[in-house]
This record gives sequence, structure tokens and C-alpha cells, in this order.
Amino acid sequence: MKLVTTFSLALAASLTAFHSHSAELLKKVADIPLPGGTSRFDYASLDPAAGRLYFSHMGDGKLMVFDIRAEKLVTNLPGFPTMTGVLVVPSLHRVLWLR
Repeated sequence: MKLVTTFSLALAASLTAFHSHSAELLKKVADIPLPGGTSRFDYASLDPAAGRLYFSHMGDGKLMVFDIRAEKLVTNLPGFPTMTGVLVVPSLHRVLWLR
């Protein structure tokens, strides 16, 4: 019983510490409306040098490209209804997607 109590107290202390730091880790920068439906914004990959975030909008079957510096959508490419992953490979100047 003592071990369970000690573990519970350690867990509670860890969660409290995490909660106090989570405000520092996650900060809302902007609220930017995106086209299409509101469901299934899933897989994403960042090209930090180009400042582009590539992500799938599975709800609409599209690949979206977002400029993180200008905070605006660059393009919204249709034709990806079964995309289950996206990966930027900057050294190859390629964006790969999985289905």
C-alpha cells in the first residue's frame, strides 16, 4: 500500500508540474480559417527552411500547404481522398504522401 501511495503522489506531482509548464509549451499564435469542411485535418510535415507546413485535409481529400511565416494558406490541392500520411524531404525538394 505504501508503494501505491508513493507512486500516486509522484504521479500527481509530475502532472502538476506538467500542467504548470504546458502554458509555456503551447501558445495560441493565430486563429486562421481554412477552406472546406471542419473534419479530419490529420497528417502534417514541416519544412522549416522553406517555412511551409504540409498537411492533409482528409475530410475534403486535399493536401494543404501553409506558409508559417506569412500565416496564410499557399495552396489547397485536390485529389488526395485516401492520403494517410505526408512527409517533406527538403534535401530532395519533394513532398511524399501515403495512401
